[in-house]
Amino acid sequence: MSLKDTLAGLKKAEEDRIQFEKDTPEIIREWVSSIAGLYAEISGWISEYIENETIKISRSKITINDERLGPYEVSTLEISAGAKQVILEPKARYLIGAGGLIDLKSIPNKPGLKVSFIRTRPSDSAPWSWGIQRLPPQGTSRPITGGARPQQNIPRLEPLNKASFEDALNALLK
Repeated sequence: MSLKDTLAGLKKAEEDRIQFEKDTPEIIREWVSSIAGLYAEISGWISEYIENETIKISRSKITINDERLGPYEVSTLEISAGAKQVILEPKARYLIGAGGLIDLKSIPNKPGLKVSFIRTRPSDSAPWSWGIQRLPPQGTSRPITGGARPQQNIPRLEPLNKASFEDALNALLK
């Protein structure tokens, strides 16, 4: 690579950094809106339990200090059933291969059981969608399909829908 190529690459990197800084407020707004949309969808899925008061929901604000975006405020969603409580807590807008991560955990947190909602899309022009990833408790295993390797804990990303959410919520409330 010549000096000219190196300098052109450095100039492009600086232009990209400046553009990202300009785009950051819109990226945060879009991410916070996506989280709010997910919470509204979840509230709809469990509305019968909210209406008959077997489940209560509330929201709280937290500050995330994102490595790329800096600090910003976002909501959590708390779900209570009797003395049991779970929380949906946004963790990151950027992660490898995805466009957002929200953890679902019991309070206090159950050791070994991990549920995450991951926002993905197949291409830049496709809409975002949410998937659910469940890591079984330590000491259990799930077979890997399509290979002859030994069984391992490898979490799969499954579509997030009413049934998969209720299954995860049930596991955490037990």
